Amino acid sequence: MVTAILSFISGGILDAPDYLIYASGNKNIILIEVLLELICAGAGVGIEFILFPILKKHNEALAL
Repeated sequence: MVTAILSFISGGILDAPDYLIYASGNKNIILIEVLLELICAGAGVGIEFILFPILKKHNEALAL
């Protein structure tokens, strides 16, 4: 959740109408934003893998 919020706050460059003009000057911000989004996506997948064994004990079909 923290990485999603930080990515949203640091973003905005890619939402601009002429984002390609500003992209080359802000390489570091774009790389940080991409890294934060990848961490957020990995955390989302990780939550599913962590919760599956717990939910499987109660109802395997629902856990899937």
